[in-house]
Amino acid sequence: MPIFVKLFSELRVRVVQVSWAFLFAIFLVHMLSSWALVALAGEASIADADVWVYFYIVTATTVGYGDFPRKRSPGAG
Repeated sequence: MPIFVKLFSELRVRVVQVSWAFLFAIFLVHMLSSWALVALAGEASIADADVWVYFYIVTATTVGYGDFPRKRSPGAG
């Protein structure tokens, strides 16, 4: 068990040392690489910048698009 405590404390130290600039760089790399993959896949309808930002935010935050509504009321097994 002491190995897990040591690993956890080391992880906590590393997480505290992460800078906002690093997190922003990771965010930009993720966003741009996702956009590039969509463009390479031939999805021209969502490759525009304004549409892409909408789809990126909704997908990355897992909010959902709302196009599959519930068919049954909650608890109606």
